[in-house]
Amino acid sequence: MMQVDGPRDPSARAWRRWALLFGLPSAAVALASVWLYEPSSVGAALAAAGLAVAALLAFTLTMPRRGTAAVERHPQKSSSGDPE
Repeated sequence: MMQVDGPRDPSARAWRRWALLFGLPSAAVALASVWLYEPSSVGAALAAAGLAVAALLAFTLTMPRRGTAAVERHPQKSSSGDPE
């Protein structure tokens, strides 16, 4: 039986690497700072909210770019034989 190694798409590998290095840790910090931490003062609550926002920014700003750069942006020519 033939084994399948998985997708060989470089963008899929980039997303997997991002998820392990940045995505999961950032999401864990953001969720933990909101759900698990119970601040005792307004200053501590603001610090927890700031940490959650910083983790969210790290989550979104470190995402890999879409693979649109590799795709050619030339329109396909019609095959009807009519010159344009």
